[in-house]
Amino acid sequence: MVPSRERHGIGEESKVYHLAINRPRILRYRTIISHATPTRRQVTEELTLYNDGKETVDYVVLHAHSYRPGMSIVDQDGTILGFFPNEIVRGLLQESSDSGDLILLDEINRREKYIQWITLPKEKPFESGKTRVIRISYTDSARPGRTLGSPSKWLFNIPEFDVEKDTPPSEMFPSNVTITAPEGFCIHVEKSEALLVQENSSREALGSDHYHINASDNIVDVNLPHVPLWNLQFRLTYGVYPDRSEQRVLGSFVVLLLIFSTSLLASLLLQPPRVPPSLNATTTTQVGPSIRSEFSSLASFVALVSLAFIGLTTNPLTHRTKYWAALTLGLSILTILLSST
Repeated sequence: MVPSRERHGIGEESKVYHLAINRPRILRYRTIISHATPTRRQVTEELTLYNDGKETVDYVVLHAHSYRPGMSIVDQDGTILGFFPNEIVRGLLQESSDSGDLILLDEINRREKYIQWITLPKEKPFESGKTRVIRISYTDSARPGRTLGSPSKWLFNIPEFDVEKDTPPSEMFPSNVTITAPEGFCIHVEKSEALLVQENSSREALGSDHYHINASDNIVDVNLPHVPLWNLQFRLTYGVYPDRSEQRVLGSFVVLLLIFSTSLLASLLLQPPRVPPSLNATTTTQVGPSIRSEFSSLASFVALVSLAFIGLTTNPLTHRTKYWAALTLGLSILTILLSST
């Protein structure tokens, strides 16, 4: 079985599984990406296997193409499964004279493949004609990307992640990708594309091909079908945003602060310059110092609000609003200094 290639983080290719020869075959391959925080993700690879052989299976061999930090393997009933790591597999392969084993050994030595030889519980073997679900979980170490392509991204610090998967015609099973948002945040699909590619032609994957993508604030779920004779290339970019109500409140608050501080400074600059009382004794011009005092008081209030906002903002996605609050603080301080001259 030809493996697929999948990338969950920007610039980092994640694992790719296929089963060893004469092992159970894959019925479905599912990737679940769960956000513990806006920038920290737990990835679970869920494989539904079918033992179409005549014998009971007591182990499963999986191949991967990258290292997975903090990996754990769990059986369908929640039992933690043990596995032989690369070092032991390497030792076993060194004792073999089979050409295929020697090729695999060379790939392991070059760190092109990571082998998990998973042992199943003796009291729960994988019987012939049965299905079994095995889950491989790990912490994704990919760093998110950040862009400034919308007003929200200028105001908030939005992390973005890529999900990519190529499904060749020889991969005889469907795949699913499920992404869930962290608590108190929402996710938004920035762009997605699913192309069916042949040697000299390509077209978009359609619902009639059983390609489906469902997206909401809390979850994105994608079904990637097996399409005979076509290579399916799937690309998706999504961002993690503050809750929509928080976006509206913070966005309006920061914009109002900017408008108010800018208006104060602009209005002060339009005031006539202060002159000595002996040269300016009319009633109209003597109110100038009073007006400047009001400008100073209002600017002091805006400065205090900006300082409080900077100190109380702890959400990692709203840190960028601190820069805008710092701008309003600077404008307010400038207004205070000018009003005293």
